[in-house]
Amino acid sequence: NTVAFASYCQLESKHNRPVAGYVNICPQSVSSKQSDIHSALATLKHEILHALGFSAGLYAFFLDDAGAPLTPRDAKSGKPPFNHQTNMYEPS
Repeated sequence: NTVAFASYCQLESKHNRPVAGYVNICPQSVSSKQSDIHSALATLKHEILHALGFSAGLYAFFLDDAGAPLTPRDAKSGKPPFNHQTNMYEPS
């Protein structure tokens, strides 16, 4: 039932911004009918945003306009707090 999926796969080290990502579209789930093109384009846009870093796994790493972290970081590791139940860094 999967139509498409995407994610970032490489982050740059200083600001944890995505520098590489992927989008996979499952061809058997995409219709070539003209009436379905709007839905297909919406799905593609949605997945591209995930590849660009708009993903729950990176929310804790977002920065403000001045480049300061929006979520407090650990002084030792420089990373936001990690939630072991969700397996994600926890945004503030």
